[in-house]
Amino acid sequence: MRRYLIPMVLLTVCCCGLVRALPPYTSTVSKVTTANLRMATDDILQHKPFEFENPNSYYWWHGLYCPEPFGLTDATSASGPVDDMFAMGQDRQMSYRWDLGSVGPQGRRLDSITVTWAMFDSARNSIHLQFYAHDASTRQWQALTSPIVVAAEGNGANGHLNDGYWKVLTITFEHAGAVTNFDALRMIDLNGAYTTRIVEVDACTYPNNR
Repeated sequence: MRRYLIPMVLLTVCCCGLVRALPPYTSTVSKVTTANLRMATDDILQHKPFEFENPNSYYWWHGLYCPEPFGLTDATSASGPVDDMFAMGQDRQMSYRWDLGSVGPQGRRLDSITVTWAMFDSARNSIHLQFYAHDASTRQWQALTSPIVVAAEGNGANGHLNDGYWKVLTITFEHAGAVTNFDALRMIDLNGAYTTRIVEVDACTYPNNR
């Protein structure tokens, strides 16, 4: 297993006219075989549908055009299924939103986000992602990360070098309470025409992934 560290980015973002610091986070990227995948089956996104926010585009999953929107949260074990999904169309940024429901009396804290993607297609095995959370009180979106980029990898002369391999991006929010009181998450794929073949998106929260 190969592991890469992406340094924490200390940038500020503009949110509704205000300049806000990104919450402190670290990002790591691992390249693993199927047997070493660790997809979550009980996180807050588990089998929740996403809202695809691009009216001029579409997504493919299981060879189907815009099927039921569960293709990014359907893991039933740590290692599967590993069916990938990707978007195409006129839009240069593809946006996926998960509505999480109201925040309970114990609150809600985001601890980590994990993205797993396929490596077999060298045209779609890079990532260029950014994440946002929707504040349940202010009703505004807050950037959680700067754009995170992982370069593509070629598949060798025979085109099969990366068959059976996956990459895993793990974003860990370093300070307890850095991201709280949110009722939706948004992931934006900034890869343009060749969006990533994403397999799974997990988000771990306190308390009890609810």
